[in-house]
Amino acid sequence: MAENNKAYVSGISLLDTREILPKVVDIQNTIGLTDVMGVFGRYKPVTQTIFHNYVNKPLWVVGVSTGTITGSGTATVSGALTAGTSGNARLNDQVRFADGSVGYVSVLTPGASDAFEIKSVDGGNLVHTTGQNIYFFSNAVGESSTGRTNQRRDLTKYYQLIQIFRESNEESDLNRMTTTETEWDGKKFFYQKDLIEKWLKHKAEVNAAAWQSKISASQFTTSTSAITDPGGGGIMQFQRGIDQYISSYGSSRDTDVAGTCDLDDIAKFIDLAIAKKADLDFLVMGANAAMRPLSDHLKGLGSSGVTSAQLSVDGTEVSFKIEKFDYANANFQIMKLPILDHPELIASDIKKYMYFLPTGKVKAQSSQEGASVMENRLQMRYMKNPISHNQINKGNDIWAEFHSGAASPVTPSGRTLNWITDWVTYQAVEMLGAEHAGRMKSLS
Repeated sequence: MAENNKAYVSGISLLDTREILPKVVDIQNTIGLTDVMGVFGRYKPVTQTIFHNYVNKPLWVVGVSTGTITGSGTATVSGALTAGTSGNARLNDQVRFADGSVGYVSVLTPGASDAFEIKSVDGGNLVHTTGQNIYFFSNAVGESSTGRTNQRRDLTKYYQLIQIFRESNEESDLNRMTTTETEWDGKKFFYQKDLIEKWLKHKAEVNAAAWQSKISASQFTTSTSAITDPGGGGIMQFQRGIDQYISSYGSSRDTDVAGTCDLDDIAKFIDLAIAKKADLDFLVMGANAAMRPLSDHLKGLGSSGVTSAQLSVDGTEVSFKIEKFDYANANFQIMKLPILDHPELIASDIKKYMYFLPTGKVKAQSSQEGASVMENRLQMRYMKNPISHNQINKGNDIWAEFHSGAASPVTPSGRTLNWITDWVTYQAVEMLGAEHAGRMKSLS
């Protein structure tokens, strides 16, 4: 008698069970800005598809002289200001020249290029040459003075557009009922895999747009030359991403040597930030390849003060792994945001930059007494979705999920035996005081 060995048993069709890991390994890594903003409560609703903020223009402008300068080396200097710096000086302004001499504006003739006469305040000589800066730093008036000439300062208006994002999934009636040997979220149905992956895809594309999108000329209110939905919907609009915020309004530079980033590069970026009057507390994000030159340099210093820490925003710490260092009175939290390394979602030009995002809040004017309100520098803005969310239609005010089809397990409808799940969100990233943000290109 032959023994019942393994070969014999395995040869009987369908008698052996199959050894299968019941869960599917997830090799996707799409953590992005929405995840960070969500953790810190940086989501704020809007009620319009276009929203604005205003930034005050500089209250002081450094004058630059042009043309012929007369009287340099004497107690009275005359000349004219460039067209770009005219309209900012007034009679009685106290000024300082590059050589350290100090005078006051004694004559001013407004025009395309303001003509000025400046006299010394101490009788010493004033030294000035064409093209040098003139700093109008204060003023003085005499006893029983009259009021000074009014000076107007307007505002810069920025705007952002809500972008509508959708994703869909469709399952047949049979796929609703047929089990699998693998499971997702404790359920042995293929449709559960589809639901999880489509949701992740939807969220990842919102994250990718927050970095890479460029604002569209078309808006929902556009009547002519609008960008229309090729899938059959109406007018479309696209938001301004972080990269465009910074390239348009912030500081941007390349490292001195491509493929490297040292403290001299950081110092030069700090100088740019100081020139923009920025607070020197930054969250640094970027693709791993762009961030690596900085990390390698800092680790090579030994005593640079680089430490591992938890991400801290608004005094709240969250366990995102970061590196932290201080240099030249500036503070940096370095965070590698996984989605910025995504090979299919993130374009190669974005992966060449480190992005310096101011943390905390920015001051908004409130009163003459100096009181102010604080607004989040970086946040997500959203319109409350129109789909009610409950036990049937899942999601929340930001991320809506709703169902249809005769085979739907939650809201059977229609006569077609399928199950359709849709996701929709109305949102855009907002950066207030984008002038204080920056980017540095470390790769060629």
